Amino acid sequence: MNISSNLLPQAIADFQAGNFRKAQLAVEKILTAEPLNWAAKELLAYLYANQGESSKALGLLKEITDHPQSSVSALYEYGSLLIAESKPNDAIPLLEKALAQMPNSFEVLHDLATALAKVGRKTEALEQFQQAAKINGESSELFYNVGRLHDDLYQEEEAIACYKKSLMLSPDYVQSWINLGVDLSRAKKYDESQNCFKRALEIDPNVDFLLGDSIQAEMNMGSWSSYSTNIKKLKDGIRKQQTISHPFTVISLLDDPALQKEAAEIYAQKKWPKQSDVSSSMGQKNKKVKIAYFSADFRYHPIAHLIMDLLECHDLEQFEIYAFSWGPTSKSLERDRIISAVHEFIDINEYSDQQVVDLARGKGIDIAIDLGGYTQSARTDLFAMRVAPIQVSYLGYIGTMGVNFIDYIIADEILVPKHHQKYFSEKIIYMPDCFQVSDRKRVMGHGGLRRADYGLPEKGFIYCCFNNNYKMTPEVFDSWMRILLSVEGGVLWLYESNALIAQQLKSEAKARGVDPARLVFGKMLPQSEYLARYQIADLFLDTFPYNAGTTANDALWTGLPVLTRMGSSMASRMAASLLNTLGLSELITKSAEAYEAVAIELGNNPEQIDHIREKLEKSKISSQLFNTPLFARNLEKLLQQVYERSHSGLAPDHIRLN
Repeated sequence: MNISSNLLPQAIADFQAGNFRKAQLAVEKILTAEPLNWAAKELLAYLYANQGESSKALGLLKEITDHPQSSVSALYEYGSLLIAESKPNDAIPLLEKALAQMPNSFEVLHDLATALAKVGRKTEALEQFQQAAKINGESSELFYNVGRLHDDLYQEEEAIACYKKSLMLSPDYVQSWINLGVDLSRAKKYDESQNCFKRALEIDPNVDFLLGDSIQAEMNMGSWSSYSTNIKKLKDGIRKQQTISHPFTVISLLDDPALQKEAAEIYAQKKWPKQSDVSSSMGQKNKKVKIAYFSADFRYHPIAHLIMDLLECHDLEQFEIYAFSWGPTSKSLERDRIISAVHEFIDINEYSDQQVVDLARGKGIDIAIDLGGYTQSARTDLFAMRVAPIQVSYLGYIGTMGVNFIDYIIADEILVPKHHQKYFSEKIIYMPDCFQVSDRKRVMGHGGLRRADYGLPEKGFIYCCFNNNYKMTPEVFDSWMRILLSVEGGVLWLYESNALIAQQLKSEAKARGVDPARLVFGKMLPQSEYLARYQIADLFLDTFPYNAGTTANDALWTGLPVLTRMGSSMASRMAASLLNTLGLSELITKSAEAYEAVAIELGNNPEQIDHIREKLEKSKISSQLFNTPLFARNLEKLLQQVYERSHSGLAPDHIRLN
């Protein structure tokens, strides 16, 4: 009888019992006597893997699976370990070979689907997951993974159904509660979303960034009962270096650039603990500088509305422009204009991050401009992997990323004054006028507009704010209510993003002594109709600390004055940047009291608005805010300076026009 017949069964039993050291001694004894005992080698590989010696395990499993008589279990374990080591491309052929021998193995199907998803073969991955579900429909983890894949394919309804199924099978699966909450929020079902986040917090209050998600859902509903407590928790948590909130929630609620930077750095350290150690050195100079814009929003979206004209105005003799696109795809004028404007439009929805990086490097992209930052559907991992030698943040995220792999952020002197540079991990590319680009080709509906069509009274001063509802804090709402109480007959016209907000804000108005009927709500409209309705309003009231961005640009372009309150953070200085460029500094205030005083003065003396409108109309012609060709030339000069600096081997630094 050979030695293995006695020792191997006991070694397997010790392995299964977690007695790894005892099992390993037995296996090594077997292999000393029988060097070609493949079963013993396979067990040794598993022992290495379970004791954290993955490189030894991988080497041994490669030797085993190269042998023509390797077991299906070895193929599966090798493939699974390669996935864990972030080598899904290497895992796929092994798992496919295992599947050919065991076509009804749930484990093999599950891991093959996981590997396919990681390399961007998402449709194939979904098919394998669905096949696995037919074999074992009782796996909560499986339905969670299928839900994530539907999310990657922007199939939110299907994802929601999967997360609900996952939770039916395992009611305490916290990550399914979180992802379900995120998807319900995207579907604007904020009350259901909030219930998911609350349940997740009950199960595990220490999940990274979960409290921030819960607060964001409350803000979308205008639910402010916990607002003061939440603000304190955010501030305290960030100061204690806790993983308490996504940076986007922080810039929405805190006018504190130091805390915003801390929150971004906490988030970045958790997501990319090693940050980027990928070389950012430039290759040979291209005949034209190659610039690639990256966005999930090349469709009917505020980012597309702002950026389209810039893409059309780039100097194609000097620059080669690319658009790397992902996100929900739908036929739209915006998408068509962008596709027509660029040298190449690349849909990367089903590309893995590595495939995108390889593609961009293969095309010789010099400068990558991220239009998403930390917003919804961002793919920051692309930039962590260094998709281009020069990486720039612009427009979509109004704050620092807190990372070392974004080299620059595009701003202006109002947005980021010199003494605020210390709050940014990026160097600043200073536009000479306003940071924000505009679209000169917006089409605005005309004629036949009546107040009654929008539920507005025939008489009275009309204040409006069509910002997203999460930007409305109780402090801002307090100001608005004090303004209405001081302006007889005035009404406030707001954007209604969801079914709950109107009822909630009317209740808040009543609690502050304001007739709820003085709040009027408008829903999302096609862009030409949306722009046209600005003509009915008298004054746009901005939010704080997260100002209007595209909405301020739209309002001013239609001729509607915007009153803003400027703070310290980048997000609280956006509208001031636009107004300063137009020479309308009288509409920039620096406190709640000053903001209210100007709004009340204009509401009680509407003839003053007429003078401001006249000034705005003249400024629109002479100002650089709506001069997109000039904006494009200035940006190109600045990017050319950045490019030359990098080619000279110089580190990034703050850049202004020479």
